[in-house]
Amino acid sequence: MKGRVLIVAGSDSGGGAGIQADLKTFAAHGVYGLSAITAVTAQNTLGVTAVETLSADLVTAQIEAVMSDLGADAAYYTAASGTSMATPHVSGAVALMLQANPGLTPDAVKSLLQSSARPMAYGRHEAGAGYLDAYGAVRAAQGP
Repeated sequence: MKGRVLIVAGSDSGGGAGIQADLKTFAAHGVYGLSAITAVTAQNTLGVTAVETLSADLVTAQIEAVMSDLGADAAYYTAASGTSMATPHVSGAVALMLQANPGLTPDAVKSLLQSSARPMAYGRHEAGAGYLDAYGAVRAAQGP
């Protein structure tokens, strides 16, 4: 295993997005995925039919339980909106980055993704670091 990453995200009962997709992607790259669920959905390939958000206290309790016992080398948060589209794209970029430089740590991957992202019209905390620039991230992972 390359490290432990705590994923804080919603659950997709269809398995194609959310925490299920994140855990599968991390496992495919040798990363041990830990989780804290923020919301549960009833969804399939046709759409979302119901959503139940978990309380902040329960999400916090999950994080504290994992961190007090197993710990994590990095944390990864995905918001409820946009993960169905963003997760496969970011996962693919990370796979290419790790292929270009297998020695990258989770923190290094995150830093390279953030520094190569193109700005968005939103504030940083509203929409993350910006638009994914997969080409720029892979180039940065290759080094000088």
